[in-house]
Amino acid sequence: MVEPKALQAPQIPDTTPAFIFVKSEYENIKIDVADIRYMQGLKDYIKIYTQHSDKAILTLSSFKELLDKLPQQNFLRTHRSFIVNINAIRAVQKSKIVIDEIRIPIGDTYKDEVFKKLNIS
Repeated sequence: MVEPKALQAPQIPDTTPAFIFVKSEYENIKIDVADIRYMQGLKDYIKIYTQHSDKAILTLSSFKELLDKLPQQNFLRTHRSFIVNINAIRAVQKSKIVIDEIRIPIGDTYKDEVFKKLNIS
């Protein structure tokens, strides 16, 4: 008699990018996705703040372009001018997210989505 093989869930390949490249001045800079703390929009530019640098990386890009490159499960738009790495959040206040010692606003438009994604009631 033949023993049935154990059922296994199909393996889904991990397509989460470990890094992205962004154009800053005259070069393309490689940024590890896990090192990104948060991003701040300034008109046509975005400042990217990383874990290992006090200086932000300035890139000419839109939030939409950057969000398309980043893993959706790890990044969250909290305001029209801010995107945060969920793994970098230290605390959530009434209308602010705390990353390190920085307080990032939560816009009224994004509040429901932020609290839902962070499982806060």
